[in-house]
Amino acid sequence: MKNLQDNQEASIQYVQSSYYEQLHNIQKTRGEINSALYTIEQKTLKEMKDTLTKLQASSKSDVDKCIRLRDELKQLRDAIQDIDDKSKLELSFIATRKCEEKKQESKTFLKKNSLQAKVSITFQPNNEIIQYLSTLSGLGEIEHSTHTLVVQGDPNKVITVQGKSEQNVRISSDLEECRICDIWVLPEGQVLIADSRNNTIKLLDQQYQVVSHCSVTTYPHDLCNITSSEVAVAVNVKDTGNTIHEV
Repeated sequence: MKNLQDNQEASIQYVQSSYYEQLHNIQKTRGEINSALYTIEQKTLKEMKDTLTKLQASSKSDVDKCIRLRDELKQLRDAIQDIDDKSKLELSFIATRKCEEKKQESKTFLKKNSLQAKVSITFQPNNEIIQYLSTLSGLGEIEHSTHTLVVQGDPNKVITVQGKSEQNVRISSDLEECRICDIWVLPEGQVLIADSRNNTIKLLDQQYQVVSHCSVTTYPHDLCNITSSEVAVAVNVKDTGNTIHEV
């Protein structure tokens, strides 16, 4: 009962610690979302600023042309009024022609721009973003998993062996006495053993009888599951170091 109590108290502390850790992850996720939204906002503001600059540049060009045409017409008018000497009739004729040409240019410009309406900038929000966010139930999924907690026991406690049994795992192809250097229990209860003297991996059933085996290039020394149906075998290769085989 004391061990169970210690285990449950340790579990309370563990889940509390994991809570604060995941709370930090939630805040980090919120920060990343804020950063992404800020980036989108800045891109939208830049696009609107570029639109404003473009529209203002177009209107400024029209304003500059209006000022230029007015100044040129005024200068030609004043020039014609100042020419009253009959000896300067040719000069007056040229100025008049220039004035007519400038008047025609002005009329064309006015006709082109007379129907121009006032330009304004509008913003149409992307409703897909709002609609998508409204469908979300949260920033992510909240899950929980169970881990077995090992409660530290008495290091001086004496462990008593209740019994033992011996099994013969030698097969007909073995040339040496078996030397088991590693054991691996498979999910279905079967057992794999690495026989380093015979360079063999042997599969035992739940009664520890050899039901299958395979040879490796040299003596094996470690086993490890990599999938539910595959095991990695570490073998020692002379002059090249250790290698990994799949069985």
